[in-house]
Amino acid sequence: MWFILYKLFFVRELTILLVALMFANHTSTAQKHYDAFVQIDVGSTISLADVKRYYFAPTTQGLIELRYGSGVETTVFMNDNLGINFDIHYYTLAGIDPDKQVSFTASGWAPSVSLSIAFNSFFGENLRSPWDRRFKLFGKLGYGHFFYNNELMLLDDFDAQNLQTDNYSPGKHSRGTSFFPVEVSLMYKLNKYDNQFFRREKDRLYLVASASIAFTDTDELDNYAGRDFSKDAFTYFSVGLSYFFGR
Repeated sequence: MWFILYKLFFVRELTILLVALMFANHTSTAQKHYDAFVQIDVGSTISLADVKRYYFAPTTQGLIELRYGSGVETTVFMNDNLGINFDIHYYTLAGIDPDKQVSFTASGWAPSVSLSIAFNSFFGENLRSPWDRRFKLFGKLGYGHFFYNNELMLLDDFDAQNLQTDNYSPGKHSRGTSFFPVEVSLMYKLNKYDNQFFRREKDRLYLVASASIAFTDTDELDNYAGRDFSKDAFTYFSVGLSYFFGR
């Protein structure tokens, strides 16, 4: 399934997505009072690679496949809808596959730049209800580079004849790969609504919940180039705080 999703964001499908973002830019109402925001977040990662034990959810038995990440980012708006996002995250990844008799861990820094678009018309930003200005919805599509160290470890009962792969590299390695993050974020304003909210510093603080998937340009995220995935990927689910700078 993830292999199919990976393919969807290239060539024709990527063009369709960009056209959709530009259309939303002309039909949404959004950042009337904000120029930029900064954000910090923490969350969990799930590796979508050849070396994994799960089918639908990562295991917490033995080597825990649900790992952690954190990051900081800033978005500067070019107009009421579109912005440029700059971020750097630290990700950790892990996976174990008893059938292949291998496990892996990886960690590293991942800076990226993204196109960010606000879809606030879904919540009626221009209306008067207090709830209408409490929520913000953002989508992001970007490009980055993941600088990581990983290690592929052989299990104690390893049998080379049972290792079904084209290539594998046991041991520690330092690698790097480009990746393409796709993210959706929902923001909730923490402070009480006020008509002049954009002028008061304490009314610019938002709680953020985000979900993203990063499609990498390598099959060596786990040091295992197998038949399950042509390219590896990983997800990042996070919560954080954002602070907006007003005009």
